[in-house]
Amino acid sequence: MLSREENELLTRVHADRPMGRLFRRYWIPALLSEEIPEPDCPPVRVRLLGEDLVAFRDSEGRIGLVGEHCAHRGTSLFYGRNEECGLRCIYHGWKYDIEGNVLETPAEPAGSQLKNKVRHTAYPCVEAGGMVFAYLGPREQKPLFPTYAWLGVPQNQVYIAKSLLECNYLQALDGDCDSSHLNFLHKIFKPDGRHGFLRYEDQAPDFEIDRWSSAFESPRSVRSLPTSVTCNCRNSSCRLSVAFRWAGKSTANSTASKRSTKFRRMTITLGDTTFFSNGRSP
Repeated sequence: MLSREENELLTRVHADRPMGRLFRRYWIPALLSEEIPEPDCPPVRVRLLGEDLVAFRDSEGRIGLVGEHCAHRGTSLFYGRNEECGLRCIYHGWKYDIEGNVLETPAEPAGSQLKNKVRHTAYPCVEAGGMVFAYLGPREQKPLFPTYAWLGVPQNQVYIAKSLLECNYLQALDGDCDSSHLNFLHKIFKPDGRHGFLRYEDQAPDFEIDRWSSAFESPRSVRSLPTSVTCNCRNSSCRLSVAFRWAGKSTANSTASKRSTKFRRMTITLGDTTFFSNGRSP
């Protein structure tokens, strides 16, 4: 079980938290292309990493992802008018482009320079594979967009799904990794017995760490556990690394080894930036 401190560390993803800063260094899916199907269509709400945003497709087909609330009086831009290469607030007419520039401030006196002093929250987007990806991190450290192989596959050969899970992202990942719950929670999916084998196998799965980029080894003893992991993606500018320090008893039995071993120190770095180090000594 995670301690309260470890749980807080892993589940909080706002911009001022370690995991939030880490996630913001990657391009992440924000919405489906079909949600904003054509230029000047109505904007849609997007909540991403704890931020309330609005996505829109301007008159030239470019995609913008901006803070939901107008920088003037806080009105929701979800109700704004998407027109003439900008999103216009319905309250006082402030108009924003996809980069967060204020194009117009109709309620200001003639000659006012206020619009040149305000920059609205806006994040770069890339549309690929039927999805819109966004980068929410420091612009000067924006990585290259990843060249996932499936992004070039014809759309009639790709299935894209979006679902709303009212839980923390870590709970969703935990469910994906938990195969033993199929025997109980999802029994209703197999009333005719065609998938009855799920009822007997994997009741108490024994997870092992598979080799990943020559860094992770299947744990047979404490000595074989990894001390570091380096990302092996195709993005040459990515320099993510995670360093571990382990503590526990060395034993020839892999199951006993895994149950008696846990890490005592972890450091997460990306390039020259350290996002987290729990600083505990073994």
